[in-house]
Amino acid sequence: MTEQSDGTGKRIDHVDGNNLPDNEKHLAVLTGAVAGGDPALFADYGLWLRSMLSARGVRADDANASLSDLRPVLVRHLPRPAAAVAMSHLDAALADIDAPAVMPPSFVDPAAANGDLARCYLDRLLDGDRNSAADLAERSVQDGLPLQNLYL
Repeated sequence: MTEQSDGTGKRIDHVDGNNLPDNEKHLAVLTGAVAGGDPALFADYGLWLRSMLSARGVRADDANASLSDLRPVLVRHLPRPAAAVAMSHLDAALADIDAPAVMPPSFVDPAAANGDLARCYLDRLLDGDRNSAADLAERSVQDGLPLQNLYL
């Protein structure tokens, strides 16, 4: 095992050049997709992974490599028939991940009741400003928004 910097000063544990925490997450989702017989589940995960990493400034090639790194692990540790099934799921994800990026739709509907409030709250959270987000919610209740509507 070696430790390498990810360029931000953080240390990442690697075995055979692979990032262990990421591989564990990828393998957990891959296992679920294989168990459910649904390659699209892992393909959707690959698209989400690329979108999430892109939002954090990680190149698409690195997202692809993150999943491609599973290939030797599957071959080395699974019986041939199981590896073939897992590889077909992995290949489906890798084929989709190379397609042009599409941002997933927002679950916040600005036309819904309190849609603007929900968008502002989410934007503040995504900006890492949880105190401002909490203040926004508290002020909304103080201004007369029923508490149950805050959670809907």
